[in-house]
Amino acid sequence: MTKSGQIITILSPRGASGVTTAAINLAVLLGLKNKKVALVDFHRPGRHDPLILLNVSTKRSLDDLSRLRHKTSAALLEGYLTATQGFDLLPLSSPEHPANPAPTEEVIAAVKSLATLYDFIILDAGPELDDLTVSALDASNYALLVLRNDLLSRGRLTAFQRSLEKLRFSRAFFHPVIQDDPQARKLPGKWDGLNEKQALAVLPWDESGWAESAAKARPICLVFPRSAYARCAGELADKIIATIVPNVPRRHKQAATPAAGKTQQSEPPGTDDILNELKARVHSRLLSEVDARRLELDLRGDKTKAARLRADIKRAVEKLISEEGDKQLDRTSRGRLIEEIISETLGLGPLEELLSDEAITEIMVNGLDPIYIERKGKITSTDCRFVTTNQLRTTIERIIAPLGRRLDEASPYVDARLPDGSRVNAIIPPLSLNGPILTIRKFSTERLTIENLVRLGSLSPEMADFLRACVKARINIFISGGTGSGKTTLLNVISAFIPSHERIITIEDSAELNLPQKHVVTLEARPANIEGRGEITIRDLVRNSLRMRPDRIVIGECRGGEALDMLQAMNTGHDGSLTTGHANSARDMLLRLETMVMMSGIKLPSRAIREQISSAINLLVHTSRMKDGSRKVVQLAEITGLSGDVISMQDIFNYEVKSYKGEKVEGKMIATGIRPQFLARFKPLGVELSDKVFK
Repeated sequence: MTKSGQIITILSPRGASGVTTAAINLAVLLGLKNKKVALVDFHRPGRHDPLILLNVSTKRSLDDLSRLRHKTSAALLEGYLTATQGFDLLPLSSPEHPANPAPTEEVIAAVKSLATLYDFIILDAGPELDDLTVSALDASNYALLVLRNDLLSRGRLTAFQRSLEKLRFSRAFFHPVIQDDPQARKLPGKWDGLNEKQALAVLPWDESGWAESAAKARPICLVFPRSAYARCAGELADKIIATIVPNVPRRHKQAATPAAGKTQQSEPPGTDDILNELKARVHSRLLSEVDARRLELDLRGDKTKAARLRADIKRAVEKLISEEGDKQLDRTSRGRLIEEIISETLGLGPLEELLSDEAITEIMVNGLDPIYIERKGKITSTDCRFVTTNQLRTTIERIIAPLGRRLDEASPYVDARLPDGSRVNAIIPPLSLNGPILTIRKFSTERLTIENLVRLGSLSPEMADFLRACVKARINIFISGGTGSGKTTLLNVISAFIPSHERIITIEDSAELNLPQKHVVTLEARPANIEGRGEITIRDLVRNSLRMRPDRIVIGECRGGEALDMLQAMNTGHDGSLTTGHANSARDMLLRLETMVMMSGIKLPSRAIREQISSAINLLVHTSRMKDGSRKVVQLAEITGLSGDVISMQDIFNYEVKSYKGEKVEGKMIATGIRPQFLARFKPLGVELSDKVFK
């Protein structure tokens, strides 16, 4: 599986601050915590300090790797590094050919390629803010600033801060690590009132320990595992694992990386910078003065009071903008800023515009990075983004509060839905390493029909007629497919074929199905409360539904032990049940079903499980998202029973890809000519289906 490794740059305003020692020991400790780590000596020209301190010899370098990265496999990329002391090591330049550097953009691209193979890439950078170091910081998820509390560091830190400000780097992006030298008790300068309690870690300065470590060519944490340095460095590793990606932008505005040999020039702030900085200040003050979220919940449903509240908030925003200073804003920008702050205070901020766009099917918020959307099956970046983590967390709370859900360290992820039925998932640190993550799956405001799917090319008219007849004839149907392949949409569409006189019970984690029948009972799972009690699972609801006199049971998705209860229901008179599951193919879905039944905790022989599956499920429908973003039903297969110990299937319809024209996929849905065995059940129930469907 491809990793999404985190890149950490460790640097200092001056040399001889213990950066390399911190980098080596951090790499070892992360490795001891079962993380796959690569350490890169990121100095130009190469000092090769890690190689010297660890007595490692290598002829390969990151420069060499960057020139070959387009032609190498993952195994060959990894093979360029040298394994030592629990992590892999790579110098930036070759010890034998240091005067042949690769271009900066190729070096950074090579680092990003390595990040797909490792959990952590640690860059041991020098004190110079050259184009290579600046580009490394732009590519990093985290920056550790090592500060030694002596007079020289205090003087260097001021100039270093000034350089970072010219490059428009956010101060909050740099996490201080103090090297505590007992010979110099004063902290080097101040960064927004920094003290030892605010530092990410305080590492004891240990001259004798470092000398012993160098003599043995082993890191301090391995030579003296019980030392104060090892203990503090271990705490630093734990914090990095828990909080690896800070909830702040790297820069206030992305500054261009200078070409080699050119001086970095700062750019004056643009309108977007002014708006964002002013918006953050005004929004923060507004939330401290007005509890808008509580008022919004209190006034839910009262349009008159809501309009009055909006007017009050608008006046407050206009006043705060004037107090904060809006001389650099023209009338248009000022009006835009006011509307954005009101939307963020009473609505969902930058999501409002995206939610109103009916062409967007998915919204993905990755912390404070630009918001990504899916339109017509393609994922693209937008200009919209959240300015602060507090703003993003407030938006998430506004979504989940009316549903009685919570999101905190005790329960760091949640499923919810918007009033229009859109599905929402949110997850926060420490589980998310990119800050708060919000994913919204939007659903069409208009109810889709089988004719819509035929018109969109998701299935053929013959497939549509066949599925309609199967639902009416009470055939048990299982829909499989990958994420975003259209499983829930198809389930919603074919559920509409259930006769209106039947009692339907739907069971979901987060209610998404919208059936047109009148006699529908909707059940929704419930997470545990703050005390860890009161959880109601899908499996609990499936068991309870059997006591509710259902004609049909529709389960939004099977992903665990509820699969056994569903199979038993299908085998005990609840024909015509429908559900979905994640799998890469119809055959894989059968294997996953076996695994899910085993998750129920009831020990059954594999053959008994397969007998349950083969007798319960009549039809497997597999959906897929194609290369061009379109979603299609690619396989309809009948489960015919057991052949030895293998569940046998026969395809009724298949989708055959004919050609690719650019990104567009061209193909045809064809019938195999096989008539399913369960057709015998159609006539007794009065269901008619033309033989032409199978030709």
